[in-house]
Amino acid sequence: MATEENQVSAFDAAGGTVLWHRTVAAPTTDGRAEAIVWSVGADGDNRLHGVDGDTGQPIFDGGGPGATMARIRRYQTPVAAKGRIFVAGDERVYAFRVP
Repeated sequence: MATEENQVSAFDAAGGTVLWHRTVAAPTTDGRAEAIVWSVGADGDNRLHGVDGDTGQPIFDGGGPGATMARIRRYQTPVAAKGRIFVAGDERVYAFRVP
């Protein structure tokens, strides 16, 4: 669940207890096993971030020195397709190969 304060939280479906929470931009996940929550640091570092959907631990933290994105917006939703993560900016689409 995402909130207005850019907090993403995972809850236990049976009991409703909070499993983890992190501050991110706009989250998304494919809903499959070993889910990854992808977010874009549009209001901060302009990088792609990924956290483990079960634990909230970071697994991808923006890539290398040239991996910043220009002219991206808050609430941008990364899209997973064909082994890559795509992020659409105002003037280009960025594609990332991630673990």
